[in-house]
Amino acid sequence: MFNKKKIFSNHVRASQNKNKKAKKFFSMLYNILIDKCSSYNSIKSSDVILELAARNDVLINTLNSRRIFPYFYRTVLTSSVKIKNKNVVVSELENQTFLNSSLNKCFCILSINNSTKIPLVFQNVYNVLKEKGIFISVFPTEECLNEFRFFFLNYFKPKVDRSFSPILDIQTIGNIGTSVGFKNVVVDKEKFFLDIKTPEEIWTFIRDIGESNSLINNKEFFIKKS
Repeated sequence: MFNKKKIFSNHVRASQNKNKKAKKFFSMLYNILIDKCSSYNSIKSSDVILELAARNDVLINTLNSRRIFPYFYRTVLTSSVKIKNKNVVVSELENQTFLNSSLNKCFCILSINNSTKIPLVFQNVYNVLKEKGIFISVFPTEECLNEFRFFFLNYFKPKVDRSFSPILDIQTIGNIGTSVGFKNVVVDKEKFFLDIKTPEEIWTFIRDIGESNSLINNKEFFIKKS
């Protein structure tokens, strides 16, 4: 279903990008997540934290900017991802790389949506978290780039839509979390507005956050300038 090489390429590009809009997006996102997490269980410097399938240094930089210096670990999908290499493990998303009950918090941003074994990922995270540990994960929603998707599909009219990755609905995500043992599952939405002047800026933004289409047999479409 998904092209692993493309997923790896997406993460490498995201780790190298200098797109101001992409950097601002991740900064805003992580600040929101840290605040939400702290409303349930504050993040402390004594915490052991894991970021799954990391694609940049924004989370640890944001924590440090708040004077929080936890024991911080990350997994990356490929060694080509350009991040600070301290406490980094190269591992597939579906692998459990840490001991049971060894972590206080776990973050995963956008990556789980490109897994074919989402319940397994949730189960592994549940296993490695300590009692009262927290898992914070971000998924794209059905409203993501809704207007862009509408105009794109109406213009090209593909018989089968392989131009956009499939998206899980909120209820399904919550059900998966509950099914593996998580308690008090909270699922909510945040809206982000992208200010653009040309259509190309949308494509660039999607690529630079590491979310370019990774479906196998996806079809490319072109618009002639003439």
